[in-house]
Amino acid sequence: MGGFIGCVGFRDISLQRRLEMVRSAVNDCALSEVFQDERAVLGNRLFAANENEEQKPFVDKDSGLVLVFSGRLFNFLELRTRLESHGHRFCTQTQSEIVVKAFLQWGKDSLTFFRGMFAFALYNPESQSVFFARDRLGIKPLFYFSTPEGCVFASTLAALLQFEWIDRKICLPAFSHYLTTTRIVLGEKTLVQDVFSLQPGEYGEKIWRFVSNL
Repeated sequence: MGGFIGCVGFRDISLQRRLEMVRSAVNDCALSEVFQDERAVLGNRLFAANENEEQKPFVDKDSGLVLVFSGRLFNFLELRTRLESHGHRFCTQTQSEIVVKAFLQWGKDSLTFFRGMFAFALYNPESQSVFFARDRLGIKPLFYFSTPEGCVFASTLAALLQFEWIDRKICLPAFSHYLTTTRIVLGEKTLVQDVFSLQPGEYGEKIWRFVSNL
């Protein structure tokens, strides 16, 4: 299965260093694509079993929105037809583009139309924000670490821990839960104290404003 990882903000850490850590998290993949600008680095990873699938950060040329996505929409053909009836035109056959166009059409209400298993992060360079969402059953995971300076997120806990500024301090309640259930999450808590799990059916948006040093 494919996955994703991203970093937005943390302007005190060089873009090159952020890029290195994202690339390090995808080094076990047959194919990886990375999007970067001065504020963000986002990567999709594609394992060998999925070589024929197009999974990479999708950039919408009209809006500038950037999506990293893991999972499948079972009603994607129906959604595409519905979006076309609203005047949207598609450049690819990917489900990622359908997610972006749906968000442009309906905003967060687009989630009510999605039928499937998914987790995604949608980066808006203009508003300097990231919108996160996860399917209702929580089949696809999404982990994140957030501070006032920025946010890192990934579809696996191990990938997220590639970022060296995340404290590896153990969350004791989650660790106790893991010992009895082998599950690495307890509600929104994870085995790592400062890393959290987006809950099934949960969504949210985080915004970081940066002022140029003129």
